[in-house]
Amino acid sequence: MLRSIALLAIAVSVSSLAYAQGKADRKDEKRENERVNDVKQDLQKAQHEVAASVKAFRVQNIEMQRAAGVLRSNQLAYSQAREAAEERLADNSGLPEAIRKMRGLRDEIATLSKPILEQLHKSDKWKVANKQASAAQQIREQLLTDASRTDADLGAQLTELENQIAAPESLDSAAIDADPKIKRLKVDYHQALDAIADLRRKIDSSKIDADPEVKSLKSKLEASERALAAQRKSLATINVKVANMQSALIAANRKLQQAQAADQNDSNKARKR
Repeated sequence: MLRSIALLAIAVSVSSLAYAQGKADRKDEKRENERVNDVKQDLQKAQHEVAASVKAFRVQNIEMQRAAGVLRSNQLAYSQAREAAEERLADNSGLPEAIRKMRGLRDEIATLSKPILEQLHKSDKWKVANKQASAAQQIREQLLTDASRTDADLGAQLTELENQIAAPESLDSAAIDADPKIKRLKVDYHQALDAIADLRRKIDSSKIDADPEVKSLKSKLEASERALAAQRKSLATINVKVANMQSALIAANRKLQQAQAADQNDSNKARKR
């Protein structure tokens, strides 16, 4: 009888120890699962931050391109206003004559180019290229704001789209440059530009700078230069943020892999099974 009681006591003791050990294992397992889930949440947060920063970078890049377009427009307007002022005010310098010569060559090139371009634009080849360019422009803007796509993923596709966007203009340039007379006129035109640049270095430009139209357009030009510089600075800042977020994502992914590996190798897994 005493032996039976002793065996029962031992059985109860062993059962209690097993229960306590199982309870401890379950607590450990719960902590490990919570740790893995926490790391998963950190990874998801890093993924969202990378996606948001990449999207911000692409949107900012579009804004920078728009600012660059405004700058080019203002540069052209300023250049034309300055040419007009130089023709009026730079007497006895030879500059007005040089400008008129350059403008005459430019107009002649445009006149000769017009029928060539009209004929080209009627061709199926150019129409297809122009239609593809319009579609490519829309696709490009959509892709640049799609945070789900990585830069590596987009690289080749964006290059192809940019080639399609530039195709109509490339066809125009090739058709114009193929005309022998236009080719000769372009040589004369660039020589005229060089002559104007040389004469400008020799004249007093204060009267030109004081012209009201020139002053107004110069202010616009300088404002657009500042705007573009600000857009570039913002883009550079976002680029740094993208790099930092990508590094954080790599670290979070590595941490998750380590947590999962530790959970799989833990001893309470074997006891639990």
